[in-house]
Amino acid sequence: MGTILIVDDEPLVLELAEKLFTAEGYRVFVAGSAQAALAILNSHEGVDLVITDYSMPGTDGAQLAIRIQENYPKVFVIIISGFGQTLQINRVSVEMIVDKPIDFDLLLQKVQKLIGPR
Repeated sequence: MGTILIVDDEPLVLELAEKLFTAEGYRVFVAGSAQAALAILNSHEGVDLVITDYSMPGTDGAQLAIRIQENYPKVFVIIISGFGQTLQINRVSVEMIVDKPIDFDLLLQKVQKLIGPR
């Protein structure tokens, strides 16, 4: 079973994503900020994938992705963005950028491709 950390400052998005991935058999952690996400990564081994919103107060999703790559190089990162594929992210190697509004079926397919089905 894969472990996913979902990071978003919108509680409804966190709730929906958590329900979706839990129902699919994944272990799921949620965080409302980049700082909370880093605390979870520090305290829980075995996170396979971080799905983060790009636009968040404080540390944005691209900055979070850089910190994850520096400290947890085996963890995959997906960034969700309302800016679409035109989003320019320097210094970040992410697995993919998913557009908003989120197509959860497509997101699930991408997650399964990265870390396998439940």
